[in-house]
Amino acid sequence: MLKVLAFATILMTHSLSAQSDIVHYLLNISIPKSQELLKIIGNPSKIEVPKKFHILVWNILKGQRSGWINDLDKMTHESEFIFLQEAKLNNEQLHYYNRVKDNYQWDMAQSFSRGDNKASSGVILGHKAKGLAPLVLRTDDTEPGINTPKTAVFNKFKIQGSSELLCVVNIHAINFVRPKIFKNQILKIEKVLKNCLGPILYAGDFNTWMARKLEILEQSASRLGLKAVTFKNDHRTKFTRWSPPFDHIFVRGIKVKASYVFGEITSSDHKPLSAYLEIL
Repeated sequence: MLKVLAFATILMTHSLSAQSDIVHYLLNISIPKSQELLKIIGNPSKIEVPKKFHILVWNILKGQRSGWINDLDKMTHESEFIFLQEAKLNNEQLHYYNRVKDNYQWDMAQSFSRGDNKASSGVILGHKAKGLAPLVLRTDDTEPGINTPKTAVFNKFKIQGSSELLCVVNIHAINFVRPKIFKNQILKIEKVLKNCLGPILYAGDFNTWMARKLEILEQSASRLGLKAVTFKNDHRTKFTRWSPPFDHIFVRGIKVKASYVFGEITSSDHKPLSAYLEIL
């Protein structure tokens, strides 16, 4: 109890910036500098994205549950893009990304690292085609308590038989904040996507367990001309039975041929989303 009171006293007598530094020191957390946000692993196996392709979207809970790699292998054997949130570059995950590095390039948007080994956490986008413009979009706001930002990763790709470029974003949205703070992140990504003239693929864990957050996201999607992918077997993860789902896929200039939620998967606290898509 004395330690807790001492910690509370330190926080109350320091500025917000100093409080954040103290929390990070006590929890052994490091926040990467702007020039360190992007980490790339592997090599793309293609120059262009085919018109028809498969994607998988999954928050993997930092790989904390057993069996997630076997599940991922089964679900992604034909995937052109793999959107992972709560990825962590520990030995187990690095081994996986390096094992498939001859087929995929992995763009990691690092949020923070923790522990003596400083394994980075964040979102990671796996893609078979060569990316043209990888970019990390980090929130200016942070999650309360641990004071860590959230990230999204953006990239552009050539499309087979087309002069247009495919814009892709993998997001893990800020969570335990007021909708106004959530909106800041969504608008930051919207600003980037407004510059995309061709098809768009925007997916991830949006943390839209609150109706107002989903409304903000849908309004942004509407301004961008994006359509939400729907699922007949909609077993997407929710905070409560009546809450909106956390995870979404949005597309523009892309036809959805089929979509599926892997409701049987238990190796994370999120259910993976799968979609077969065709660029129009």
